Amino acid sequence: MIRSTLRPTPATRPAAASVEFAFCFIWFLVPMMVGIWEVGRAVQVQQMVATAAREGARLASQGRTITSAGVQTDIRASILPAANTTFKPNVKAAVMQSLAGSGLSGLTWADVTVNFAFTDGNMGNTDPYQGTKNQSFKVEVIVQYNAKVRIVESGLAGFVGVTTLRSTTQWQMLMDDPFTVNPNVPAW
Repeated sequence: MIRSTLRPTPATRPAAASVEFAFCFIWFLVPMMVGIWEVGRAVQVQQMVATAAREGARLASQGRTITSAGVQTDIRASILPAANTTFKPNVKAAVMQSLAGSGLSGLTWADVTVNFAFTDGNMGNTDPYQGTKNQSFKVEVIVQYNAKVRIVESGLAGFVGVTTLRSTTQWQMLMDDPFTVNPNVPAW
């Protein structure tokens, strides 16, 4: 007797793998890719905030600066833009300029908090010009991680779970010793 070695063919499932891949792609891979993208953006913005804090501290370390007219002017911690009609240098404006230069030009004055504080002695002083040479201070910058900063819009706003980014820079006052500027330029 001859036996048949043929087995019944299983039911074919054309495109079943494509449908399974589509479900995995939509419900797993896309959110994972968006999450990686948003975490990368948070790291990028954190670096921008750290750079802005260093720029603010660099300005603050001078205490005073010279205008183009040769007049000494005090560096303040913060002056509201509407009140700063004479463009006096201040730490928060330097931070805002650094953030805008990094590509975060959509941030407003209210989106960014800048804290300046001396860390040793003169604790009651609140502005850089009040410091003394080699005195330590810190500049803290806090940026709201909102729709103006993030890549993913409001539908997935809490995807990464970051609400603020902050950076603190420790520095020392590098003030010059008192001096006067001779306004008369010598003629050769």
